Amino acid sequence: MTVQSSFDIEKEDNGENASLRTLLKGSCLPEFSRSITIKFRNLLLILFALAIFFATSIKRKADTNNLSTETLPKTRHKDEETQMNKLTRSKANTTKQEMIEGAKGNGMSLYGGTPSKAKTHDYAEEKISNAGKKETNESFASKLTTPLKANIRNKNGSEAGKVNEIDAANDTLSRTNFLDHATEKITEASEKDKANISVVESIPSPVIYGLVHMAKTGGTTINGLLAMKYERVCGNKGYSYDAYQENERFRKSPSNYSRYNANDLISNVDLISNVSTDRIHNRGQISKAIVLEVGFENCDYIAQEWKWASRWQERLTHLNRRIELHIPCRDPIDHIMSMCNYFDKNLDCSVSNEELQMQVKGCLHFMSRFSSNMASSKNFSMKCFSSPSKIDDYIKYMDKRLQMKEVPTEYVARDTNEPRNVETECVWKEDEARNQIEKILMNHPSGYF
Repeated sequence: MTVQSSFDIEKEDNGENASLRTLLKGSCLPEFSRSITIKFRNLLLILFALAIFFATSIKRKADTNNLSTETLPKTRHKDEETQMNKLTRSKANTTKQEMIEGAKGNGMSLYGGTPSKAKTHDYAEEKISNAGKKETNESFASKLTTPLKANIRNKNGSEAGKVNEIDAANDTLSRTNFLDHATEKITEASEKDKANISVVESIPSPVIYGLVHMAKTGGTTINGLLAMKYERVCGNKGYSYDAYQENERFRKSPSNYSRYNANDLISNVDLISNVSTDRIHNRGQISKAIVLEVGFENCDYIAQEWKWASRWQERLTHLNRRIELHIPCRDPIDHIMSMCNYFDKNLDCSVSNEELQMQVKGCLHFMSRFSSNMASSKNFSMKCFSSPSKIDDYIKYMDKRLQMKEVPTEYVARDTNEPRNVETECVWKEDEARNQIEKILMNHPSGYF
């Protein structure tokens, strides 16, 4: 038996271990390491690709949101333009029949021959008024959310009306309703701000309305009241742009008449020029020179006392808009008595027909403001209405056609006549004289009565 020494055993073990270490080092470990490296690299590539994919998706979603945000206002703006165009076309396409019916419902009548025909005309107007009463009341009832109402008061603070002057516009002026306007629309900025932000926009009217201010028909009150309530009213008795301050000056003044020293620039110029007190001008009684200097290019309603009827066509034709002239009409006998009162005259019913005719002629003034052919141009038309007996109805008629002011206020009534004493007027007691005066007026060359 051969016995190995411990040295030999150790030497043999060391040889085997050395071989094992050599094997592991040369083949197994390098192969395993390479496999792990390749898998780790692939995992990193997959994670990198996923990161790029998610980043691209997030960016695409953000771009889509931005595009929607930019498109939304444009779409809303386009919808608003479409709505505005529909309103404009609807207003422009108002038929003649609708205008006639709307006029009749408010005491207006389409002008055909003469503005009025004595008693028959008054009777027809009364029927129209009664027929339209129910409609008017229903209109008021449907406007329960109306923010304000305007009324007219005298200088002493009492409500205008029931004074001695029969023809004063105060007799029939009362509270008038602020109706909704077809010329307004609300633009919403966004759903979030819908309750807080609104813009009132005006739609230009295709028509200019003109008041042919015939003497003693309540024209001063109509002009002043419309200038207080609505935009773009231009008249020699008041403009919209300064009506509020003009009204306040009159309220604080001691005068009850439209011609007074208002201590404004216009009055001061007249004082420097030594204009008499009864002829002085102010911003509620504007001179012709200033009216013509300002012009009418920014007006929707024009009220003038032009001496000649032809001035309407001469001064407005260049505006290239339809002109609807409104002629105030009044009972002929009541009208002539008011004019006589203005000139401090009274008719004597006991004189001959020739002398009576001379007396009537002495009271008739400013009749050239009207002419039966003053609307001969195709762009001009005429309508008549009862005034001052139905000023309220006329204001309601215009309420639907003019843009209301943001700050309307109470109009202070002013006088142009001394109070009349009807008891001293013989025409109301003498039928023969009254019939003769009526005949004289109906045959007047102007064709107004």
